Amino acid sequence: MLKKQARFLRYRLLPLVLSPIILGSQILGLNAQTPPPNPQRFQAEIKRFVQWDQKNSPPKHAILFVGSSSITLWDTATAFPGLTVINRGFGGSQIPDITYYYDQVVKPYQPAKIVFYAGENDIASGQTIEQLLQSFKVFLEKVDRDFPGTPVFYLAIKPSLLRWTMWPKLDKANTEIRQFIATKPNLYYVDTASVLLNGTTKPSVTLFKEDGLHLSESGYQRWQKVLLPYLEKE
Repeated sequence: MLKKQARFLRYRLLPLVLSPIILGSQILGLNAQTPPPNPQRFQAEIKRFVQWDQKNSPPKHAILFVGSSSITLWDTATAFPGLTVINRGFGGSQIPDITYYYDQVVKPYQPAKIVFYAGENDIASGQTIEQLLQSFKVFLEKVDRDFPGTPVFYLAIKPSLLRWTMWPKLDKANTEIRQFIATKPNLYYVDTASVLLNGTTKPSVTLFKEDGLHLSESGYQRWQKVLLPYLEKE
């Protein structure tokens, strides 16, 4: 009987012992955030950019497109034939990756305008919206330090067929970014999300490649239509 009572008391007291540990981890944010992956995984690709620049002398004060695969796969020179553009997207990148390689993929070009698409991979990898927003702020701090007053156009995170179950969180991230941008000069939120949606239902399959993630030519045409008026402004 005494042994049963001792076991009962031990199990009753166990939550009281663990609860401060659990509470402390919640307060400190342990396991609440997913760290971004190592940016060194892009070294080879960034090296190719640098080597190309050394051989070709890209124009200064162009419109710089930078971001993840949605930028990489976009034939921006064809989409915006009347504008001088540079494309420095690298697929799979997250916002901290772009900031890490800022001195290679942004600063050398002294861009007149920056078109930015990243954040989708951040959320898909488990980053929180708060992490995404903070990462974007760090990137903007670098731009503001080196090129104060340079317009930055944030392309809204797209809804896709492959990541449709993530859309509520991605849409919320867009809302947070849009609200932040509304408080800052020289920042613009370009709604490249709703132009892909058919009301509240999934986007049409015609807007995506077979993988259901990357845009097809029809999808990019919708992006081009909504972005061009921003870029044509002086």
